[in-house]
Amino acid sequence: MERPAETRQLQMVGLGYVIQSAPIDHEDKVLLLQVSNACGVNFGGYDMILQEWITYEDLAAGRFDRTISTLDMS
Repeated sequence: MERPAETRQLQMVGLGYVIQSAPIDHEDKVLLLQVSNACGVNFGGYDMILQEWITYEDLAAGRFDRTISTLDMS
């Protein structure tokens, strides 16, 4: 089910919005932050989502230097 753009603007934790495959590829990790162009960030006119992920182990250890960034676009 497609979520309206206004519901996927800025998000901390939870399920990531799927444009391509990042939330599926990182389903074994925790979503720390999600920013979309719907919140006013200009990604050149494309529908894009920037997501920051961390493993459960790194989160428990406070290893925020080991996060993974993904950028999906349509």
